[in-house]
Amino acid sequence: ISLSIISEFLIIYGYPAQAMMDEAAEIGNTLYCHCDWYVPNTKPLSKYILMMLTRSQIPVIISAEGFFNINNATVVLLMKRTYSFYALLQTLN
Repeated sequence: ISLSIISEFLIIYGYPAQAMMDEAAEIGNTLYCHCDWYVPNTKPLSKYILMMLTRSQIPVIISAEGFFNINNATVVLLMKRTYSFYALLQTLN
């Protein structure tokens, strides 16, 4: 039962959380590469673009009520610990 719960956590929470963090990390790159912030015609917008670039440098972290961060590394660690606990229980039987 616990392996199915871990698999559910992996599919429902782990991958979407990691995908959201990856997309949020790409916002700064997209702004820098695809916005013409250096063109003189965009001078009124350049301060807003600079503000968005600055804010995009702060990493997005998705946590489970502050206990731990939800990302691929956490999911893999959880799978390893679950399997280790399962193997321990099998050796005790």
